Formats: sequence, structure tokens, C-alpha cells
Amino acid sequence: MDEDPMYGSAAAVRAGCVPPPRRGGPAGPVSRACPAARPERRSSMPPGDPGSLSIVTPTYQSGPFLGRALASVRGRGVQHVVMDGGSSDGTVALLEAEPAVTWRSEPDRGQSHALNKALTEATGTWIGWLNADEFYLPGVLEWVQERLRADDVDVLFGDFAEVDTEGRLLRLVTNHRYSPSILRRVNCYLPTCATFIRRESLVRVGGLREDLRTIMDWDLWLRLDRAGARFGYEPVVFAGFTRHPGQVTERLAERSRQEKACMRADFGIVNPLWRHHLSRAHRVALKTVNGSYRRQLRAQGLRGTPLGSVGDPLRVAAAARLNPQVPVAPEDAG
Repeated sequence: MDEDPMYGSAAAVRAGCVPPPRRGGPAGPVSRACPAARPERRSSMPPGDPGSLSIVTPTYQSGPFLGRALASVRGRGVQHVVMDGGSSDGTVALLEAEPAVTWRSEPDRGQSHALNKALTEATGTWIGWLNADEFYLPGVLEWVQERLRADDVDVLFGDFAEVDTEGRLLRLVTNHRYSPSILRRVNCYLPTCATFIRRESLVRVGGLREDLRTIMDWDLWLRLDRAGARFGYEPVVFAGFTRHPGQVTERLAERSRQEKACMRADFGIVNPLWRHHLSRAHRVALKTVNGSYRRQLRAQGLRGTPLGSVGDPLRVAAAARLNPQVPVAPEDAG
């Protein structure tokens, strides 16, 4: 899920939600190196732990949403690296209040550039890509670190929840086990906010392409697949993605069409209509087998629940119902 204009999410571009165009900050770079983690929940992971995790967040003029993203990572025993494009909306003040966050605020060349800069600061074995308008559900990061220690995949992805600007659940978006044919011929179904990538694999394929603005995530998954990365799926709601108002400009829509055409040429994707429909039917079958539709139906009863409201006990209750396999403690409300 990619988007460049405000470093939101890819689904926003594809569904018609794009904020105003991005600008570089007027001031010089501001940054802070990462100090020790907060003492109340200091990481217990030894150096070289195969489950060590770094979360990278690109942001620009996303102050209204960034606080929720920061809170969902705070105190979870993972590294958080934030690259801001020089915001003037209070973002720097938010970051200055987070002593455990590694961050930098300076003009950049777009979302992919910001992410690649964040990767140079990341020290974890694994990388999580969390945009400014997204957040992790309670208990998920701890659960994910344990899962990653199994060391049997290079890319782990799951489900995500769409929420409104107040953090209230709109709908659950479920996935299915990995299928390269569906990725190539249907759509980019791996959500960045609910995907964790082995850092070594990211480095091997060269990180993100900085010349792309609308399909950088799709291109990344295809390059990882081509490099032989092992993809794994877990039926767990890893994150929430915020829907906010906006309108895709014709310029971005046209650029998206051009980038997709180039991507198909780069990867030799020939997608006649019959093959596209066959892959879509395959996806329906996989989602049925994985119980994805059943989970979506159950989640409808939680619509309107404050899933993104940090500090609200209902957040923990909703997370526990969405992810019965993920241990959640009352203190995880914050």
C-alpha cells in the first residue's frame, strides 16, 4: 500500500484518497539518534535475535494521524525510525516528545526516498513498513516477533482493518496464503502496514525504487518474489489503516496507469482477460479455504468500535475479538 503525496497508504491512491501535494520543509534538517528504550517496557531481545524488528515510517504533513502510529509502536521492544519530509504541521513537536524514536526531518525526494533513508538507520533483522496514517493493533508486535523467530519465511503478511479518522472500525480486509499468480495478474494484495520483510532480503533487491510514486510496494513484492523470497501468511489483523478525505488528481491517475504498464513490461506480465478472471476466481477460492470471508462477516459486529483510540479499553476488547490468537493485556490499551 503506497502513496507519495502525504506519505499515507497505497490503498488511498487506488481508492481515490489523496491529500494535497507534498512539499519540502523550509528549515534545515532536524534529527535525533535513538536513545535507550523506555524503561517500563525495555526490549529483552539479545543482539542478533532473529526476531528483532525495526519499524520504518515515512511522513509528511501527517500530524493529525502520526500520534496514533507512534503510540502503537511505543514501548513494544522494537526500534522505530521515522523520516519526515520537513513538515510544518507540528510533526517535529510530536517526534521530539518520543525519546525512543530515531527520526529526521528534512526535505526529501518522496516516500520511497524517505523509506530508503529509514532503512539505513534500521538495525533489526526484520522491517515493518508503517505509514503515518496507520497503526498496529495491541499485542501484535510481540506476537509477530515470536512468529518471526521460526525463521521459515522472508516476508510475513496478514490482514488489516480500515478505520475512519476517529479510529473507528469501518471494515476488516482479509487475505489468503501467498499466490504469485494473483500478485502478478489481479492486484497488489499485500498491505504494507500488515507486512514484515527480512532486512537482508530488502537489501538484496536494492530497497524501494525511488522513481515510482504509486506502485512502489507492488514493484517491491514482485522483485522479492523474483529473487526467491519465501512469503508466508497469517490470518491475524496486524494493523489499522485510516481512510481520510481526498481526491485522486488526473495527473496521479495517469501516472499510475503508466507505472503499471512499465511494471508489466519489466516483469514480463501478459494478462489476457481470461487469465485475469481465472486468477480472481483462484483468489476467491483461497479466501474461502482460509476462512477469510467468515472473519470479515464476524468483524461486521465490531463496526464503529474505537480500534484506533489509544487508551480506550474498548480498543483492547475489539483487538482480542479480532485476534483471539494474540495475547492482549489491559495495559495494551495505551
